[in-house]
Amino acid sequence: MTKRKTVLVIGMADSIHVARWLKQFVNENIDFFLVPSRKYRNINWELDCLFKSKSIARYNVITPLKINFLQGYLDFLKYEILAKILKSLTRSNDLIKIVKKYNFTHIHALELQGAGYLLNHVPRILLSKSKIIVTNYGSDIYFYKNSAKDVDLIRKTLSLADFYSAECERDYALAQEFGFKGRNLPCIPNAGGFDLSKYRTNFMPPSKRNQIIIKGYGGVFGRADIPIKLIEEIATEFPKVDFLIYSLTKELESIINGFPPNLKQRLKVSKVSSRLKHHRIIHEFMQSRIYVGCSESDGVSTSFLESLITGAYPIQTSTSCASEWVSRGAICSIVPLDADQVLQSIRQALQSNQLVDRASEENFKIAQKYLNYEVIQEDALKFYRA
Repeated sequence: MTKRKTVLVIGMADSIHVARWLKQFVNENIDFFLVPSRKYRNINWELDCLFKSKSIARYNVITPLKINFLQGYLDFLKYEILAKILKSLTRSNDLIKIVKKYNFTHIHALELQGAGYLLNHVPRILLSKSKIIVTNYGSDIYFYKNSAKDVDLIRKTLSLADFYSAECERDYALAQEFGFKGRNLPCIPNAGGFDLSKYRTNFMPPSKRNQIIIKGYGGVFGRADIPIKLIEEIATEFPKVDFLIYSLTKELESIINGFPPNLKQRLKVSKVSSRLKHHRIIHEFMQSRIYVGCSESDGVSTSFLESLITGAYPIQTSTSCASEWVSRGAICSIVPLDADQVLQSIRQALQSNQLVDRASEENFKIAQKYLNYEVIQEDALKFYRA
């Protein structure tokens, strides 16, 4: 029997992507330990289910108290309040204690700016006992490559890594530029694959749908303000079209508050503070003719991949690496951060039934080849076999 492995995962406790990544290994002889890499309100509910599961793999979360509705508050109290008084009370110091306590076969930083940078505080002699994996999330390297503050931190993190993974070929090349000398792991979505059998049951062709779904991120990375400001014009020009904005961040709420009442009746909003569960978002994608994602910087964008699978016509800004999927045959609109070009692509997709239906068929073929759960899982298993 294969000896059980012990894997320390440093990642975002509230992330569906972390949950989906770990879920791939339920039938493996692995003991997982999760250390939250940043403050959070609640542990993601799918992740919490893994902690409570009786699978072959064992999932453990290292927190002050294993009561889901209190964990986030305790984490905030410890690291954001008490740490101001007790200077030694930091995530990095606690990580050092954990690495000393356990004999991990692998330590996996699931993202650079939070998890990866924490590794920089751990003495190399302690890390040398384990194989170190660093996974590039979203656009970790791409966005921060010109930041004087981050360049040295990225270099140091990658110098600790034995293995590196990303979801874009773009980011493997950037890792080399930052001095990474280890081994590249497979280029796969960092949230794992999809059970594609679910996505063609009761399937409605996009030409029969009348909803536009918009990723609502603002903040550092998101530029949802671009499509949101276009909603009034699109709604006037296409009176049968409805809109859903999901994961809307607070600073963009004022735009929506200014919409006239008749437009608000055609608009559904899910705020990031009370975000929809993943299966609900997928349901909305399957009711949508068009998906729009605009950002200052991104990886492949999980939402883009979900649009390929669900049949929503993808409109994604070129600041992501979604263009790599065009070379694989995906039919979509890759546009600059320009409101006129975003509007033009939306109009085209609303006016052409042939375009959106053909895109849906071809994009699902691409998904079957590259995004099927079993295909991605086989590559993911290589991470902890390395």
